[in-house]
Amino acid sequence: MRAAPGAIEKVWIEEGHLKISVIDQEKPLGICGSGVIDLIAALRRAGLINDKGRMLEREEALALGIPESLADGLRKTDTGMEFTVWKEEDEEIILTQNDVREIQLTKGAMLAGMKTLMKIAGIDEASLDGLLIAGAFGNYIDKNSALEIRMLPSVAPEKIISIGNSAGTGACMALLNRDCRRNAEVWVKQVEHVELSVNMDFQEEYMLAMNF
Repeated sequence: MRAAPGAIEKVWIEEGHLKISVIDQEKPLGICGSGVIDLIAALRRAGLINDKGRMLEREEALALGIPESLADGLRKTDTGMEFTVWKEEDEEIILTQNDVREIQLTKGAMLAGMKTLMKIAGIDEASLDGLLIAGAFGNYIDKNSALEIRMLPSVAPEKIISIGNSAGTGACMALLNRDCRRNAEVWVKQVEHVELSVNMDFQEEYMLAMNF
């Protein structure tokens, strides 16, 4: 769900128990984007989801020494594995194996796109000065969680900066400052369009980027 009252926005594990933070401290209704990233990162750190994105079965988790309080959230259904994020009486919010796969596809495309553009520009991860994340979503995602699930290039967390509505801010700067407008006119001529859908490097990077 979108980031609205009732959305689980943060997830973490503390002393073997899954903890959640809900927008406006209301009764949980679903999970928004930042919460999903936190949730998968937390389950990944705990070992409930492996590198390939497969959700473990309860018995597997217990055999690996994962606390019973976490392993009990796992269950096998006719449609695959599920993990219970929140439960109250006959209501519950779950993460399914298919949800994990959808996130893998999405975050894999993001990382593969960035790596492909970096390769074209002749830049590797070690030489990145910083990574700017724009938009409202970028303001709320936990950068450590994003790094944990390999949604972003491997850079130090302190190099990742959320900058909010960069498009709106840039438009204001161009309207109010002649130097900024002149710079924009120069930079736009240096832009190179890359069609990722037909780029072989992107296809290869995409396959690799889907893993955690």
